[in-house]
Amino acid sequence: MFHSETPWFHDRRRLLLIGVAILVTSSLVSLCHGVSSSCHHHPSSTSFHGSRRQILEGANGTLVLAAERTRRPDPLNHFNIYTDGWNVTNSHYIASVGFSAVPFIVISIVWFVLLGLFLICSCLCCCCCGCGRRSYGYSRVCYTLSRLPPPLHHRRRVHFHFLHNIIKIPLIAIILYHLNDNFFRIGSAMLYTGQKEFYGSVEKTFMYIVNQATSVLTKLTSLWDSIQSAKDIQLDGHNLFPPQFRGNIDHFNNMIKMSNITYPDRVANQTIRYLTGALNPVRLVLNVIAGVMLGVAFLGLLFSFCGLRVLVYLLVIVGWILVTATILLSAVFLVFHNVVADTCMAMDQWVHDPAADSALSQLLPCLDAKTIGDTLDITKTMTSTAVDMTNAYTVNVSNFDQFPHNNPFYHNQSGPLVPLLCNPLDEHHNPRPCAPNEILLANASQIYKGFICQVNAEGICITQGRLTQASYDQMMGAINVGFTLDHYGPFLASIADCTFVRDTFRDITTKNCPGLSITSQWIYAGLASLSGAVMFSLIFWMIFVRERRHRSHTKKTVQMNRF
Repeated sequence: MFHSETPWFHDRRRLLLIGVAILVTSSLVSLCHGVSSSCHHHPSSTSFHGSRRQILEGANGTLVLAAERTRRPDPLNHFNIYTDGWNVTNSHYIASVGFSAVPFIVISIVWFVLLGLFLICSCLCCCCCGCGRRSYGYSRVCYTLSRLPPPLHHRRRVHFHFLHNIIKIPLIAIILYHLNDNFFRIGSAMLYTGQKEFYGSVEKTFMYIVNQATSVLTKLTSLWDSIQSAKDIQLDGHNLFPPQFRGNIDHFNNMIKMSNITYPDRVANQTIRYLTGALNPVRLVLNVIAGVMLGVAFLGLLFSFCGLRVLVYLLVIVGWILVTATILLSAVFLVFHNVVADTCMAMDQWVHDPAADSALSQLLPCLDAKTIGDTLDITKTMTSTAVDMTNAYTVNVSNFDQFPHNNPFYHNQSGPLVPLLCNPLDEHHNPRPCAPNEILLANASQIYKGFICQVNAEGICITQGRLTQASYDQMMGAINVGFTLDHYGPFLASIADCTFVRDTFRDITTKNCPGLSITSQWIYAGLASLSGAVMFSLIFWMIFVRERRHRSHTKKTVQMNRF
Protein backbone atom coordinates (compact mmCIF):
# COMPACT_ATOMS: atom_id res chain seq x y z
CA MET A 1 0.00 0.00 0.00
CA PHE A 2 1.31 3.44 -0.93
CA HIS A 3 1.72 6.20 1.58
CA SER A 4 1.20 9.70 0.34
CA GLU A 5 3.88 12.38 0.51
CA THR A 6 3.52 16.11 0.66
CA PRO A 7 2.97 17.55 -2.82
CA TRP A 8 5.33 20.41 -2.01
CA PHE A 9 8.26 18.02 -1.59
CA HIS A 10 7.51 16.31 -4.92
CA ASP A 11 7.34 19.67 -6.69
CA ARG A 12 10.59 20.78 -5.08
CA ARG A 13 12.40 17.62 -6.10
CA ARG A 14 10.97 17.79 -9.61
CA LEU A 15 12.14 21.40 -10.03
CA LEU A 16 15.61 20.49 -8.81
CA LEU A 17 15.90 17.62 -11.29
CA ILE A 18 14.76 19.89 -14.12
CA GLY A 19 17.29 22.53 -13.06
CA VAL A 20 20.16 20.03 -13.02
CA ALA A 21 19.14 18.70 -16.43
CA ILE A 22 19.22 22.24 -17.81
CA LEU A 23 22.65 22.86 -16.27
CA VAL A 24 24.19 19.68 -17.69
CA THR A 25 22.62 20.29 -21.09
CA SER A 26 24.07 23.79 -21.09
CA SER A 27 27.47 22.34 -20.16
CA LEU A 28 27.36 19.95 -23.09
CA VAL A 29 26.30 22.74 -25.44
CA SER A 30 29.18 24.94 -24.25
CA LEU A 31 31.59 22.03 -24.53
CA CYS A 32 30.45 21.19 -28.04
CA HIS A 33 30.79 24.85 -29.02
CA GLY A 34 34.36 24.96 -27.73
CA VAL A 35 35.28 21.75 -29.53
CA SER A 36 33.67 22.73 -32.80
CA SER A 37 35.27 26.14 -32.87
CA SER A 38 38.70 24.70 -32.29
CA CYS A 39 38.19 22.05 -34.93
CA HIS A 40 36.79 24.36 -37.54
CA HIS A 41 39.56 26.87 -37.11
CA HIS A 42 42.47 24.52 -36.76
CA PRO A 43 45.50 26.03 -38.49
CA SER A 44 46.49 24.41 -41.72
CA SER A 45 49.21 25.34 -44.13
CA THR A 46 46.95 24.70 -47.10
CA SER A 47 44.49 27.37 -46.02
CA PHE A 48 46.76 30.23 -46.95
CA HIS A 49 46.81 29.85 -50.72
CA GLY A 50 44.34 31.19 -53.24
CA SER A 51 40.83 32.04 -52.17
CA ARG A 52 41.15 30.13 -48.88
CA ARG A 53 43.66 32.61 -47.46
CA GLN A 54 42.03 34.25 -44.46
CA ILE A 55 44.37 37.15 -43.71
CA LEU A 56 42.77 40.56 -43.71
CA GLU A 57 44.13 44.07 -43.73
CA GLY A 58 43.11 46.31 -40.86
CA ALA A 59 42.09 49.92 -41.16
CA ASN A 60 45.63 51.11 -40.38
CA GLY A 61 47.27 48.74 -42.86
CA THR A 62 48.46 46.16 -40.33
CA LEU A 63 48.05 42.46 -40.98
CA VAL A 64 45.10 40.98 -39.03
CA LEU A 65 46.07 37.52 -37.81
CA ALA A 66 43.52 34.76 -37.10
CA ALA A 67 40.75 37.13 -38.10
CA GLU A 68 37.98 34.55 -38.46
CA ARG A 69 38.80 32.58 -35.34
CA THR A 70 38.97 35.63 -33.07
CA ARG A 71 35.55 36.96 -34.05
CA ARG A 72 33.93 36.99 -30.61
CA PRO A 73 31.69 39.43 -28.71
CA ASP A 74 33.73 42.20 -27.10
CA PRO A 75 32.30 43.24 -23.71
CA LEU A 76 34.47 46.37 -23.75
CA ASN A 77 32.86 47.50 -27.00
CA HIS A 78 29.15 47.08 -26.21
CA PHE A 79 29.38 43.36 -27.13
CA ASN A 80 30.11 44.11 -30.76
CA ILE A 81 32.11 41.49 -32.66
CA TYR A 82 35.86 41.87 -32.19
CA THR A 83 37.56 42.17 -35.60
CA ASP A 84 41.18 43.15 -34.93
CA GLY A 85 42.54 39.60 -34.84
CA TRP A 86 45.10 38.07 -32.51
CA ASN A 87 46.89 40.61 -30.33
CA VAL A 88 47.75 39.75 -26.73
CA THR A 89 48.59 43.41 -26.06
CA ASN A 90 45.07 44.51 -27.02
CA SER A 91 42.66 44.72 -24.09
CA HIS A 92 39.72 44.16 -26.45
CA TYR A 93 41.20 40.83 -27.59
CA ILE A 94 41.77 39.75 -23.99
CA ALA A 95 38.20 40.72 -23.09
CA SER A 96 36.71 38.92 -26.10
CA VAL A 97 38.61 35.69 -25.50
CA GLY A 98 37.70 35.86 -21.82
CA PHE A 99 34.05 36.29 -22.79
CA SER A 100 34.15 32.85 -24.44
CA ALA A 101 34.12 31.34 -20.93
CA VAL A 102 30.91 33.13 -19.91
CA PRO A 103 28.67 30.04 -20.47
CA PHE A 104 30.67 28.05 -17.91
CA ILE A 105 30.65 30.97 -15.48
CA VAL A 106 26.88 31.34 -15.83
CA ILE A 107 26.42 27.60 -15.31
CA SER A 108 28.52 27.69 -12.14
CA ILE A 109 26.54 30.64 -10.75
CA VAL A 110 23.17 29.08 -11.59
CA TRP A 111 24.26 25.76 -10.09
CA PHE A 112 25.53 27.42 -6.94
CA VAL A 113 22.35 29.45 -6.49
CA LEU A 114 19.87 26.69 -7.36
CA LEU A 115 21.33 24.00 -5.15
CA GLY A 116 21.99 26.53 -2.41
CA LEU A 117 18.35 27.60 -2.44
CA PHE A 118 17.27 23.96 -2.46
CA LEU A 119 19.42 23.16 0.57
CA ILE A 120 18.20 26.24 2.43
CA CYS A 121 14.57 25.44 1.66
CA SER A 122 15.09 21.83 2.77
CA CYS A 123 16.57 22.96 6.08
CA LEU A 124 13.78 25.48 6.67
CA CYS A 125 11.12 22.92 5.78
CA CYS A 126 12.68 20.34 8.10
CA CYS A 127 12.95 22.82 10.96
CA CYS A 128 9.55 24.47 10.56
CA CYS A 129 7.36 21.65 9.30
CA GLY A 130 9.10 18.81 11.09
CA CYS A 131 11.12 16.11 9.36
CA GLY A 132 9.48 13.26 11.18
CA ARG A 133 5.81 14.13 10.77
CA ARG A 134 5.64 13.08 7.13
CA SER A 135 4.34 9.69 6.12
CA TYR A 136 6.91 7.16 4.98
CA GLY A 137 7.03 4.38 2.48
CA TYR A 138 7.71 3.92 -1.19
CA SER A 139 6.90 6.91 -3.32
CA ARG A 140 4.82 6.11 -6.37
CA VAL A 141 7.63 7.09 -8.74
CA CYS A 142 10.27 4.93 -7.04
CA TYR A 143 7.89 1.99 -6.74
CA THR A 144 7.04 2.17 -10.44
CA LEU A 145 10.71 2.49 -11.45
CA SER A 146 11.68 -0.41 -9.22
CA ARG A 147 9.33 -2.70 -11.18
CA LEU A 148 11.10 -2.01 -14.51
CA PRO A 149 12.50 -5.18 -16.11
CA PRO A 150 16.27 -5.64 -15.87
CA PRO A 151 18.52 -5.53 -18.95
CA LEU A 152 18.53 -8.52 -21.25
CA HIS A 153 22.23 -9.26 -20.97
CA HIS A 154 22.59 -12.33 -18.75
CA ARG A 155 25.55 -11.25 -16.61
CA ARG A 156 24.13 -7.79 -16.07
CA ARG A 157 20.74 -9.33 -15.23
CA VAL A 158 22.24 -11.53 -12.53
CA HIS A 159 24.16 -8.58 -11.09
CA PHE A 160 21.09 -6.35 -11.06
CA HIS A 161 18.86 -9.04 -9.52
CA PHE A 162 21.44 -9.56 -6.80
CA LEU A 163 21.53 -5.86 -5.93
CA HIS A 164 17.78 -5.55 -6.19
CA ASN A 165 16.99 -8.56 -4.01
CA ILE A 166 19.80 -8.28 -1.47
CA ILE A 167 20.32 -4.52 -1.09
CA LYS A 168 16.82 -3.54 -2.23
CA ILE A 169 17.99 -0.83 -4.63
CA PRO A 170 15.61 0.18 -7.42
CA LEU A 171 16.88 -1.08 -10.77
CA ILE A 172 16.69 2.35 -12.35
CA ALA A 173 19.02 3.67 -9.65
CA ILE A 174 21.56 0.97 -10.49
CA ILE A 175 21.36 1.82 -14.18
CA LEU A 176 21.86 5.50 -13.47
CA TYR A 177 24.73 4.66 -11.13
CA HIS A 178 26.53 2.75 -13.87
CA LEU A 179 26.00 5.58 -16.34
CA ASN A 180 27.25 8.11 -13.84
CA ASP A 181 30.23 5.90 -13.01
CA ASN A 182 31.16 5.83 -16.70
CA PHE A 183 31.02 9.63 -16.78
CA PHE A 184 33.37 9.70 -13.81
CA ARG A 185 35.82 7.36 -15.48
CA ILE A 186 35.77 9.20 -18.79
CA GLY A 187 36.16 12.60 -17.15
CA SER A 188 38.96 11.41 -14.87
CA ALA A 189 40.81 9.75 -17.75
CA MET A 190 40.49 12.84 -19.93
CA LEU A 191 41.61 15.13 -17.11
CA TYR A 192 44.58 13.00 -16.03
CA THR A 193 45.78 12.28 -19.57
CA GLY A 194 45.07 15.80 -20.76
CA GLN A 195 46.94 17.61 -17.99
CA LYS A 196 49.91 15.22 -18.26
CA GLU A 197 50.20 15.58 -22.03
CA PHE A 198 49.46 19.30 -21.88
CA TYR A 199 52.28 20.13 -19.50
CA GLY A 200 54.58 17.85 -21.47
CA SER A 201 53.70 19.74 -24.67
CA VAL A 202 54.21 23.12 -22.98
CA GLU A 203 57.61 22.07 -21.64
CA LYS A 204 58.63 20.61 -24.99
CA THR A 205 57.58 23.74 -26.87
CA PHE A 206 59.40 26.20 -24.67
CA MET A 207 62.48 24.01 -24.35
CA TYR A 208 62.63 24.02 -28.14
CA ILE A 209 62.41 27.81 -28.12
CA VAL A 210 65.12 28.05 -25.45
CA ASN A 211 67.39 25.70 -27.41
CA GLN A 212 66.89 27.73 -30.57
CA ALA A 213 67.58 30.99 -28.75
CA THR A 214 70.64 29.50 -27.03
CA SER A 215 71.96 28.34 -30.39
CA VAL A 216 71.60 31.85 -31.76
CA LEU A 217 73.28 33.39 -28.75
CA THR A 218 76.18 30.92 -28.91
CA LYS A 219 76.84 31.73 -32.55
CA LEU A 220 76.57 35.46 -31.93
CA THR A 221 78.97 35.25 -28.98
CA SER A 222 81.53 33.51 -31.16
CA LEU A 223 80.99 36.12 -33.85
CA TRP A 224 81.40 39.06 -31.48
CA ASP A 225 84.54 37.59 -29.94
CA SER A 226 86.09 37.15 -33.37
CA ILE A 227 85.19 40.67 -34.43
CA GLN A 228 86.53 42.23 -31.25
CA SER A 229 89.78 40.30 -31.56
CA ALA A 230 90.26 41.76 -35.04
CA LYS A 231 90.83 45.21 -33.58
CA ASP A 232 93.94 44.02 -31.70
CA ILE A 233 95.55 41.94 -34.44
CA GLN A 234 99.10 43.03 -35.22
CA LEU A 235 101.79 41.80 -37.58
CA ASP A 236 105.33 42.58 -36.47
CA GLY A 237 104.17 45.34 -34.15
CA HIS A 238 101.84 47.02 -36.64
CA ASN A 239 98.04 46.95 -36.66
CA LEU A 240 96.81 44.74 -39.44
CA PHE A 241 93.69 46.84 -40.02
CA PRO A 242 93.59 50.61 -40.53
CA PRO A 243 91.77 52.97 -38.13
CA GLN A 244 88.79 53.30 -40.47
CA PHE A 245 88.35 49.54 -40.48
CA ARG A 246 88.47 49.40 -36.67
CA GLY A 247 85.79 52.10 -36.65
CA ASN A 248 83.63 49.86 -38.84
CA ILE A 249 84.02 47.10 -36.26
CA ASP A 250 82.74 49.40 -33.51
CA HIS A 251 79.83 50.44 -35.72
CA PHE A 252 78.98 46.81 -36.40
CA ASN A 253 78.97 45.87 -32.72
CA ASN A 254 76.76 48.83 -31.87
CA MET A 255 74.34 47.82 -34.62
CA ILE A 256 74.15 44.26 -33.33
CA LYS A 257 73.49 45.42 -29.78
CA MET A 258 70.79 47.86 -30.89
CA SER A 259 69.02 45.17 -32.93
CA ASN A 260 68.05 43.21 -29.76
CA ILE A 261 69.17 39.91 -31.26
CA THR A 262 69.49 38.44 -27.77
CA TYR A 263 65.80 39.24 -27.21
CA PRO A 264 64.51 35.69 -27.97
CA ASP A 265 66.88 34.12 -25.43
CA ARG A 266 65.90 36.54 -22.66
CA VAL A 267 62.19 36.28 -23.38
CA ALA A 268 62.27 32.48 -23.64
CA ASN A 269 64.06 32.02 -20.32
CA GLN A 270 61.82 34.56 -18.58
CA THR A 271 58.75 32.85 -20.00
CA ILE A 272 59.97 29.44 -18.82
CA ARG A 273 60.36 30.76 -15.28
CA TYR A 274 56.98 32.47 -15.41
CA LEU A 275 55.18 29.42 -16.78
CA THR A 276 56.82 27.13 -14.24
CA GLY A 277 55.67 29.39 -11.42
CA ALA A 278 52.17 29.82 -12.88
CA LEU A 279 51.36 26.36 -14.24
CA ASN A 280 52.74 24.18 -11.47
CA PRO A 281 50.12 25.41 -8.94
CA VAL A 282 47.40 24.95 -11.56
CA ARG A 283 48.62 21.43 -12.22
CA LEU A 284 48.56 20.73 -8.48
CA VAL A 285 45.02 22.12 -8.23
CA LEU A 286 43.87 19.90 -11.10
CA ASN A 287 45.30 16.78 -9.47
CA VAL A 288 43.86 17.70 -6.07
CA ILE A 289 40.41 18.45 -7.47
CA ALA A 290 40.35 15.23 -9.48
CA GLY A 291 41.40 13.19 -6.45
CA VAL A 292 38.99 14.93 -4.08
CA MET A 293 36.06 14.57 -6.47
CA LEU A 294 36.73 10.87 -6.93
CA GLY A 295 36.98 10.50 -3.16
CA VAL A 296 33.74 12.39 -2.63
CA ALA A 297 32.00 10.26 -5.25
CA PHE A 298 33.17 7.02 -3.63
CA LEU A 299 32.31 8.15 -0.10
CA GLY A 300 28.95 9.49 -1.21
CA LEU A 301 28.07 6.16 -2.81
CA LEU A 302 29.25 4.27 0.27
CA PHE A 303 27.43 6.51 2.75
CA SER A 304 24.21 6.45 0.72
CA PHE A 305 24.26 2.63 0.57
CA CYS A 306 24.85 2.49 4.32
CA GLY A 307 22.10 5.01 4.97
CA LEU A 308 24.36 7.53 6.75
CA ARG A 309 22.10 10.45 6.04
CA VAL A 310 24.06 13.13 7.95
CA LEU A 311 27.35 12.24 6.25
CA VAL A 312 25.64 12.22 2.86
CA TYR A 313 24.29 15.70 3.45
CA LEU A 314 27.76 16.89 4.48
CA LEU A 315 29.19 15.44 1.26
CA VAL A 316 26.42 17.16 -0.69
CA ILE A 317 27.59 20.50 0.68
CA VAL A 318 31.23 19.66 -0.14
CA GLY A 319 30.26 18.49 -3.62
CA TRP A 320 28.16 21.61 -4.14
CA ILE A 321 31.26 23.78 -3.61
CA LEU A 322 33.55 21.44 -5.58
CA VAL A 323 31.30 21.42 -8.62
CA THR A 324 31.22 25.21 -8.63
CA ALA A 325 35.01 25.38 -8.42
CA THR A 326 35.43 22.74 -11.13
CA ILE A 327 33.12 24.54 -13.54
CA LEU A 328 35.03 27.78 -12.97
CA LEU A 329 38.30 25.93 -13.60
CA SER A 330 36.77 24.59 -16.82
CA ALA A 331 36.12 28.19 -17.83
CA VAL A 332 39.76 29.10 -17.19
CA PHE A 333 41.05 26.25 -19.35
CA LEU A 334 38.54 27.02 -22.08
CA VAL A 335 40.03 30.53 -22.24
CA PHE A 336 43.54 29.10 -22.29
CA HIS A 337 42.57 26.64 -25.02
CA ASN A 338 41.20 29.47 -27.15
CA VAL A 339 44.34 31.58 -26.60
CA VAL A 340 46.58 28.66 -27.59
CA ALA A 341 44.55 27.95 -30.72
CA ASP A 342 44.48 31.65 -31.64
CA THR A 343 48.24 31.99 -31.15
CA CYS A 344 49.00 28.91 -33.22
CA MET A 345 46.85 30.16 -36.07
CA ALA A 346 48.42 33.63 -35.82
CA MET A 347 51.93 32.16 -35.99
CA ASP A 348 50.96 29.97 -38.94
CA GLN A 349 49.62 32.97 -40.84
CA TRP A 350 52.56 35.20 -39.91
CA VAL A 351 54.98 32.56 -41.24
CA HIS A 352 53.49 33.05 -44.71
CA ASP A 353 53.81 36.84 -44.61
CA PRO A 354 56.47 37.88 -42.05
CA ALA A 355 57.35 41.14 -43.77
CA ALA A 356 53.92 42.67 -43.17
CA ASP A 357 53.25 44.76 -40.09
CA SER A 358 51.25 42.77 -37.54
CA ALA A 359 50.84 42.26 -33.81
CA LEU A 360 53.25 39.32 -33.91
CA SER A 361 55.95 41.22 -35.81
CA GLN A 362 55.71 44.01 -33.23
CA LEU A 363 56.46 41.55 -30.43
CA LEU A 364 59.34 39.98 -32.41
CA PRO A 365 60.59 42.85 -34.59
CA CYS A 366 62.57 42.05 -37.73
CA LEU A 367 65.25 44.42 -39.01
CA ASP A 368 64.35 46.64 -41.93
CA ALA A 369 65.91 46.32 -45.38
CA LYS A 370 68.43 49.15 -44.80
CA THR A 371 69.74 47.58 -41.60
CA ILE A 372 69.99 44.22 -43.34
CA GLY A 373 71.99 45.77 -46.18
CA ASP A 374 74.31 47.66 -43.83
CA THR A 375 74.95 44.57 -41.73
CA LEU A 376 75.80 42.38 -44.69
CA ASP A 377 77.96 45.11 -46.27
CA ILE A 378 79.99 45.41 -43.07
CA THR A 379 80.51 41.65 -42.78
CA LYS A 380 81.51 41.38 -46.43
CA THR A 381 83.87 44.34 -46.16
CA MET A 382 85.51 42.93 -43.06
CA THR A 383 85.89 39.49 -44.66
CA SER A 384 87.39 40.87 -47.85
CA THR A 385 89.70 43.26 -45.97
CA ALA A 386 90.96 40.54 -43.63
CA VAL A 387 91.85 38.30 -46.60
CA ASP A 388 93.44 41.12 -48.61
CA MET A 389 95.54 42.35 -45.69
CA THR A 390 96.73 38.82 -44.93
CA ASN A 391 97.61 38.22 -48.58
CA ALA A 392 99.44 41.56 -48.66
CA TYR A 393 101.54 40.52 -45.67
CA THR A 394 102.20 37.14 -47.29
CA VAL A 395 103.39 38.74 -50.54
CA ASN A 396 105.37 41.64 -49.06
CA VAL A 397 106.86 39.94 -45.99
CA SER A 398 106.62 36.16 -45.90
CA ASN A 399 107.27 35.45 -49.60
CA PHE A 400 109.78 38.30 -50.05
CA ASP A 401 113.44 37.56 -49.47
CA GLN A 402 114.25 40.32 -47.01
CA PHE A 403 117.72 41.70 -46.33
CA PRO A 404 119.14 41.17 -42.84
CA HIS A 405 119.06 44.88 -42.08
CA ASN A 406 115.35 45.14 -43.01
CA ASN A 407 114.00 44.75 -39.49
CA PRO A 408 111.43 43.80 -38.29
CA PHE A 409 110.46 41.97 -41.51
CA TYR A 410 113.61 39.86 -41.85
CA HIS A 411 113.29 36.35 -40.44
CA ASN A 412 115.67 34.52 -42.76
CA GLN A 413 112.72 33.41 -44.87
CA SER A 414 113.45 30.49 -47.16
CA GLY A 415 111.82 27.56 -48.85
CA PRO A 416 108.62 27.26 -50.90
CA LEU A 417 106.37 30.29 -51.14
CA VAL A 418 103.33 30.58 -48.88
CA PRO A 419 100.13 30.19 -50.95
CA LEU A 420 97.65 33.03 -50.99
CA LEU A 421 94.20 32.91 -49.42
CA CYS A 422 91.08 32.64 -51.53
CA ASN A 423 88.96 35.74 -51.18
CA PRO A 424 85.33 34.52 -51.38
CA LEU A 425 84.20 37.98 -52.59
CA ASP A 426 85.20 40.16 -55.53
CA GLU A 427 85.58 43.94 -55.45
CA HIS A 428 81.78 44.31 -55.68
CA HIS A 429 81.24 41.91 -52.76
CA ASN A 430 79.79 39.24 -54.98
CA PRO A 431 80.81 35.56 -54.67
CA ARG A 432 83.86 34.62 -56.73
CA PRO A 433 85.49 31.24 -57.49
CA CYS A 434 88.92 30.46 -56.12
CA ALA A 435 91.99 30.38 -58.36
CA PRO A 436 93.88 27.06 -58.63
CA ASN A 437 96.80 28.27 -56.51
CA GLU A 438 94.64 29.77 -53.73
CA ILE A 439 93.65 28.00 -50.53
CA LEU A 440 90.33 28.12 -48.67
CA LEU A 441 90.01 29.96 -45.40
CA ALA A 442 88.88 26.76 -43.69
CA ASN A 443 92.13 24.97 -44.67
CA ALA A 444 94.54 27.84 -44.04
CA SER A 445 95.49 26.90 -40.48
CA GLN A 446 96.63 23.39 -41.43
CA ILE A 447 98.41 24.42 -44.63
CA TYR A 448 100.24 27.38 -43.10
CA LYS A 449 101.59 25.21 -40.29
CA GLY A 450 103.87 23.57 -42.85
CA PHE A 451 105.65 26.89 -43.46
CA ILE A 452 106.60 27.56 -39.81
CA CYS A 453 110.32 27.53 -39.06
CA GLN A 454 112.28 27.05 -35.86
CA VAL A 455 113.73 30.33 -34.51
CA ASN A 456 116.59 31.29 -32.24
CA ALA A 457 116.52 33.73 -29.35
CA GLU A 458 116.53 36.71 -31.75
CA GLY A 459 113.50 35.39 -33.68
CA ILE A 460 115.52 34.39 -36.77
CA CYS A 461 114.67 31.17 -38.58
CA ILE A 462 117.28 28.46 -38.14
CA THR A 463 115.34 25.95 -40.24
CA GLN A 464 113.61 26.23 -43.59
CA GLY A 465 110.35 28.16 -43.48
CA ARG A 466 108.77 31.51 -44.14
CA LEU A 467 106.61 31.99 -41.04
CA THR A 468 107.58 32.27 -37.42
CA GLN A 469 105.22 31.04 -34.74
CA ALA A 470 104.43 34.65 -33.76
CA SER A 471 103.67 35.75 -37.33
CA TYR A 472 101.62 32.58 -37.87
CA ASP A 473 99.49 33.28 -34.79
CA GLN A 474 98.89 36.87 -35.86
CA MET A 475 97.98 35.84 -39.41
CA MET A 476 95.60 33.20 -38.09
CA GLY A 477 93.85 35.86 -36.02
CA ALA A 478 93.04 37.78 -39.18
CA ILE A 479 92.12 34.60 -41.07
CA ASN A 480 89.76 33.49 -38.31
CA VAL A 481 87.97 36.84 -38.49
CA GLY A 482 87.51 36.48 -42.24
CA PHE A 483 86.38 32.86 -41.96
CA THR A 484 83.97 33.59 -39.10
CA LEU A 485 82.32 36.50 -40.87
CA ASP A 486 82.08 34.59 -44.13
CA HIS A 487 80.68 31.53 -42.34
CA TYR A 488 78.13 33.45 -40.28
CA GLY A 489 77.07 35.87 -43.00
CA PRO A 490 74.02 33.80 -44.08
CA PHE A 491 73.20 33.20 -40.42
CA LEU A 492 73.14 36.94 -39.72
CA ALA A 493 70.96 37.49 -42.75
CA SER A 494 68.50 34.84 -41.54
CA ILE A 495 68.16 36.67 -38.23
CA ALA A 496 67.91 40.05 -39.86
CA ASP A 497 65.12 39.13 -42.30
CA CYS A 498 63.22 36.93 -39.76
CA THR A 499 64.03 33.67 -41.55
CA PHE A 500 65.18 32.17 -38.25
CA VAL A 501 62.02 33.24 -36.41
CA ARG A 502 59.85 32.10 -39.30
CA ASP A 503 61.44 28.64 -39.32
CA THR A 504 61.03 28.39 -35.55
CA PHE A 505 57.35 29.33 -35.74
CA ARG A 506 56.80 26.90 -38.60
CA ASP A 507 58.22 24.05 -36.51
CA ILE A 508 56.06 25.05 -33.53
CA THR A 509 52.84 25.24 -35.54
CA THR A 510 53.42 21.88 -37.23
CA LYS A 511 54.93 19.89 -34.33
CA ASN A 512 53.72 21.43 -31.07
CA CYS A 513 50.50 23.33 -31.68
CA PRO A 514 48.28 20.31 -32.46
CA GLY A 515 49.25 18.65 -29.18
CA LEU A 516 48.77 21.84 -27.15
CA SER A 517 45.33 22.47 -28.62
CA ILE A 518 44.07 18.90 -28.17
CA THR A 519 45.39 18.41 -24.63
CA SER A 520 44.06 21.74 -23.37
CA GLN A 521 40.71 20.74 -24.87
CA TRP A 522 40.89 17.42 -23.01
CA ILE A 523 41.43 19.23 -19.72
CA TYR A 524 38.35 21.43 -19.84
CA ALA A 525 36.29 18.61 -21.35
CA GLY A 526 37.35 16.32 -18.50
CA LEU A 527 36.54 18.98 -15.93
CA ALA A 528 33.12 19.49 -17.50
CA SER A 529 32.45 15.73 -17.46
CA LEU A 530 33.44 15.47 -13.81
CA SER A 531 31.23 18.42 -12.96
CA GLY A 532 28.22 16.86 -14.67
CA ALA A 533 28.84 13.50 -13.02
CA VAL A 534 29.08 15.03 -9.55
CA MET A 535 25.94 17.09 -10.23
CA PHE A 536 23.92 13.95 -10.84
CA SER A 537 25.62 12.13 -7.96
CA LEU A 538 24.54 14.75 -5.46
CA ILE A 539 20.92 14.41 -6.54
CA PHE A 540 21.07 10.60 -6.57
CA TRP A 541 22.55 10.49 -3.07
CA MET A 542 19.81 12.67 -1.60
CA ILE A 543 17.04 10.75 -3.34
CA PHE A 544 18.53 7.35 -2.51
CA VAL A 545 19.16 8.06 1.17
CA ARG A 546 15.64 9.43 1.49
CA GLU A 547 14.07 6.37 -0.13
CA ARG A 548 16.23 4.05 1.97
CA ARG A 549 15.10 5.86 5.11
CA HIS A 550 11.48 5.52 4.02
CA ARG A 551 11.86 1.80 3.35
CA SER A 552 13.55 1.26 6.70
CA HIS A 553 10.72 3.06 8.49
CA THR A 554 8.12 1.09 6.55
CA LYS A 555 9.83 -2.19 7.41
CA LYS A 556 9.81 -1.35 11.09
CA THR A 557 6.14 -0.33 10.90
CA VAL A 558 5.20 -3.62 9.23
CA GLN A 559 7.06 -5.61 11.88
CA MET A 560 5.32 -3.70 14.66
CA ASN A 561 1.89 -4.27 13.05
CA ARG A 562 2.50 -8.02 13.02
CA PHE A 563 2.57 -7.98 16.80
